[in-house]
Amino acid sequence: SKMAMARRPGEAARFNLLMLDTGETYLSDIAVYHAPSLPAPHHPVPRVHGRLRICSSSLLFEPGPPDLPLLKIYLKHVTSIEPLVGKRALSGAGESFRVQCSSLTTLREQHKPCPYSTHAGDQEHTFSALHSPLEAFMPFLMQLLAAAHLTDDLAADAIRSV
Repeated sequence: SKMAMARRPGEAARFNLLMLDTGETYLSDIAVYHAPSLPAPHHPVPRVHGRLRICSSSLLFEPGPPDLPLLKIYLKHVTSIEPLVGKRALSGAGESFRVQCSSLTTLREQHKPCPYSTHAGDQEHTFSALHSPLEAFMPFLMQLLAAAHLTDDLAADAIRSV
C-alpha cells in the first residue's frame, strides 16, 4: 500500500494522529530523504530517510532512525516551497524540493514523550522524494501553503476543497 513504508530493522512507527493539532487533518505521506540546509543540534546527520506526513496545516517529518526527533513545520511559518527541478539535491535520491520556514517544532526527542520544542529562526529543509515524482504532490502542497496564509475561515474552506 502507498501508506506503508518498509522499515529498517529496529525501527518502529512513532507518528500517530494525536500529534496533530485540534482541527488538523492527516492527508498523505511520501517516503523521502531529508537534509537541513545547515547541520542543526536536533539533526546532526547530513541526510536522513523517513516519511514526510502531509497534514492540513503542517508537514511532519518522521525520521527512520529512532534516536532522532520528529520535525513539524507549520505551513503558516513556511515562507516558500520551491521545487529543485532538474537537480538531485541529495545524492542517490529522487526529485527534490526546498522548504523555507521561520520556525520548526521537534517532537519526541530521544524517542521519549516530552514537551515539544520550538526552534525559531529562518531555516531551509530539502526533501527528496524516493518513489514519487514532484508533480504527484507539489500542486497539492502549494494549495495547502496558500490556504495556510489565509484567514481561518477562508483557510478551512480552501482545505475542504483540496
